[in-house]
Amino acid sequence: MTSELKTVITAAAQTQGLTYIPEFSAQMLTLKPKESFCLCGIRSASYSPKITAVNGALWGTEVVYSVEIRLLGNRCGYSDYEQLEQKADGFMYQLGMGGDALVTELDRSPAQRNSLVGRLEISISAKIKMLITETDETQTGSDV
Repeated sequence: MTSELKTVITAAAQTQGLTYIPEFSAQMLTLKPKESFCLCGIRSASYSPKITAVNGALWGTEVVYSVEIRLLGNRCGYSDYEQLEQKADGFMYQLGMGGDALVTELDRSPAQRNSLVGRLEISISAKIKMLITETDETQTGSDV
C-alpha cells in the first residue's frame, strides 16, 4: 500500500478510535480485546500516464484504488453492535469528506459476527482516486 493511501485510511480510522493494522494477526486481535481495528487490502489499482504541471515543476500520476476495508469491533461477546455501526458511519464520512482523496464509490455490509476472532465485523468497499505527485528534485534525484 502506498504511503498516501495508508495516510488517508489511517486518518479516517483514528478519528473513530480504530487502530489501523497493516495485516491480520490473531495474536494482536486476542491480546488487545478492548481495541477496535481497521484493516485495508487493495483489490486493484489503475494508474494514469504521468501528468506534468504547466510550469513543469511537478509531475504525478492519478491512481484509482479499489479497496476492501474491514472494521473489527471489540472482543466483548458481540455486544458493541451500535458502537461499531457508529464507527463505520463516521469512518465512511471521514474517508469521503477528509479532503485528501476523492472517493468515487463507497459501500458497506451490516455488522456481522466473525467467530474466528470473536468480534463483530463490517466490510467497506471503496474506490479511491488520488493524485500522487513528485517534485522535479525527487524526479531527477538531485539534492537541493
